[in-house]
Amino acid sequence: MNSLYQLSFKSLYTFTVAARYLNFTHAANELHITPSAVSHQIKRLESDLGCRLFIKEGKLLSLTPEAKEYAISIEQAFTQMLTASKELLGYDKNIIKIGISSAFETKRFTTKLGIWQSNLPELDLRVRMITQKDNMAQLNLDVVLAGKIEDIRYRSEFIYDEKYYPVCSKSLYSTFEHTSLEKILLNATLIDLINVNCWNNWFHWKGMTIPANPKVIFLSHTLLMLEATLSGQGIAILDKTLIKNELESGDLILLDSSAYCHPNYAYYFSYLKKRSHETNIQKLKEWIKTLF
Repeated sequence: MNSLYQLSFKSLYTFTVAARYLNFTHAANELHITPSAVSHQIKRLESDLGCRLFIKEGKLLSLTPEAKEYAISIEQAFTQMLTASKELLGYDKNIIKIGISSAFETKRFTTKLGIWQSNLPELDLRVRMITQKDNMAQLNLDVVLAGKIEDIRYRSEFIYDEKYYPVCSKSLYSTFEHTSLEKILLNATLIDLINVNCWNNWFHWKGMTIPANPKVIFLSHTLLMLEATLSGQGIAILDKTLIKNELESGDLILLDSSAYCHPNYAYYFSYLKKRSHETNIQKLKEWIKTLF
């Protein structure tokens, strides 16, 4: 057998088609060549491999025992190459794999997903919840809705600044209604994120003095903060977008009308540059804007 690198790609593909039909004329029709051209490619491959691939008995054509297994392997190889190429080129434009920060995915995106699906039922939207610890390069996502990501494969477009407000439950608010915020915070239990110190940032921004020895509950996730706040355990600093439904229903009450915007906290719509021309990507971006 000659070197593997000397095998003709054209001959290999012609062989897979001929093996499928066991008829050079039918194979020629699919390949848009003549039956003699099919025969030429098969003879070339047999010469390169140093073995026969087909047995002809009258008008009947069959594969040699060795060629039967070979045909299966080569067919699978071509299928894998085609699949890999489709994924690389984003061939199926109706599939969009999107990663979304966990809190927004739970509180805003999933609750409105039915509206999107009813408008574009042909689109296969595959949603993944992501965290700051995730490696975007390993997730193979088409779109990311989170903070701005530094990855040369993606183009990031600003969507929305996170706007933080102190909030509490309706039941807790009833215990200090008509009291100034400064007095409320002197004795209230504060709910905060571990290693983030939302309240320290907020007090500094407001130019207020942090209460001496404040009572603070530290939690590991924004969703846990929200649940603790809803149950009346204290006051939290939360992004208004995440609690839009709770504010509209009256379950949560804003304690201050001024929004605190952290310079590094914002939502960006990041998408693969190779898919930037697709209308489905742009439609998704415009729909996501309506969630804020």
